[in-house]
Formats: sequence, C-alpha cells, structure tokens
Amino acid sequence: LAYHNKTNHLIKPLSFDLADELSIQNKAAITFCHLNDLVDYAKSHKASFDFLIAKPQNKDFKGDYENALDYISNTKAPNKLITEDKWEEYTQNTFDFLAAN
Repeated sequence: LAYHNKTNHLIKPLSFDLADELSIQNKAAITFCHLNDLVDYAKSHKASFDFLIAKPQNKDFKGDYENALDYISNTKAPNKLITEDKWEEYTQNTFDFLAAN
C-alpha cells in the first residue's frame, strides 16, 4: 500500500505480537537491515517507509518491544513508526489527504 504526498509513503504492517523476546529482537534486526539496504532506493525515489506497528499482547515483552522500536527508528532510511494508539490519527490524516487530492 502506498500514497504520494511530496514523498512516496510505502505503508507496511509490522507486528511484534510474537512468541518470545528473541523473536522480537530478530524481527527488529531483520527490519533494520532491510531498511538500511533500501536507503539508496528511498533517496532516489523520495520514499519513506511507514510501519503500522502492532505491539505484543504479552506485557512481559514490553521492554524488548520498546527496544525494537528504538532500534528500527535509528536506521538511515526515512521511516515512521505508527503504533496502535496512533493508527486512527494516521488513517484519518491519510484519508483526508487522499480525499483532497
């Protein structure tokens, strides 16, 4: 899913509702590496990666989840991490932009 607003926003769901802490850490590392591989693509295509983030249901994984988000946000590729509490606002803003254009 994607839309263009001066930047090509490439939207992808990213769930961290996983079975254990190691799976959360691995998913964050893989996502970070993929984003770093896409830095040149993002620059040449004026792209940004917007991730719709789902948190783990297991409260014991909160620290690993927060560390994963911090880690991913430090990639050189332009990205936006939209957590569940921001989905409605992000969706409304996107809809408003698309409806106006």
